[in-house]
Amino acid sequence: MLEGRLVEMTLNATYNGYFSIETGLLEGKGDLNYERKFMKGFWKDSKLTGLCEIEHGNGDKEKGVYLNGKLEGPGAEITKSGVI
Repeated sequence: MLEGRLVEMTLNATYNGYFSIETGLLEGKGDLNYERKFMKGFWKDSKLTGLCEIEHGNGDKEKGVYLNGKLEGPGAEITKSGVI
């Protein structure tokens, strides 16, 4: 695995973290800024996996355990004003 910064101009996305040089997939701990969402956590095959957090453009957040990019089990949604 390599650690670095990937910038995808056509998708207007920026990723800081670990990725596979062989496959180009996001692998390991990293942060992705894409479509007014800021996603941070752990990645496997470019999908959120494990304890992760997503912050939406309006300031609302989702926290929880993800598996293959989907929330798995209980999680928390926190509004910009701090309401859960």
